[in-house]
Amino acid sequence: MFRKIVPEINKSLKKNKKAIISLGCSFVEGQGAINDEMYSDYRWDFIKLGIPLQLNADEKIKKEILERYPIVGKGPDGKLDFTFMELENSFVNVLCKKYFQESYTPINLGMRGKGNRATIKELSMNPDINWDFMEEAIVIYCPSSPERFDFVNDQYMDHGGKWECIWPHYENAEGVKKILWEGYGKLLWSDKFGIIEQISHMQELKLWCQAHNAKLPIKENQ
Repeated sequence: MFRKIVPEINKSLKKNKKAIISLGCSFVEGQGAINDEMYSDYRWDFIKLGIPLQLNADEKIKKEILERYPIVGKGPDGKLDFTFMELENSFVNVLCKKYFQESYTPINLGMRGKGNRATIKELSMNPDINWDFMEEAIVIYCPSSPERFDFVNDQYMDHGGKWECIWPHYENAEGVKKILWEGYGKLLWSDKFGIIEQISHMQELKLWCQAHNAKLPIKENQ
């Protein structure tokens, strides 16, 4: 959750008293969900599987996009930042604004590159959200792959920067992190570890939902 959008969420919650909360990783956050016309109006390159299409544009085109879409930002590396456009087009925003006519407040706690531990703990890591305004809530949880392991970043930055996420593969890790990732992959990770962690996450989520009178739709196998 970006701190800058919390005041808008609180204002909407105070009015609606109802919210739809989404939990998950990049799909939930909305990574890649830029406006439809941008895909047809500009050139996009495929890099590799698992990486969103990359904009292929010179400085003239970038300037045009920034003027055309004020919601788009520009990072220090010169690349355009579509994060807030993607958040606007995430499924929870579309669900609340288009289908429920803004009668529900969307609260998107999805974070790209992070796992189930981080997204569920985000419910308790945003004290500035005024949950007391909320009289009704629906939580949509889209689990990520269970091998992702999140822990608090000691720098504790905004949004996903609060968390470090490691995987049990370590070929691409560098420096001190390579030691950490290798230890996780060789000494800690197992299928049993992942399942027990996920059971623990679900119990934490269910407890939060009970405390906040929130519905958690769960599809059971028939």
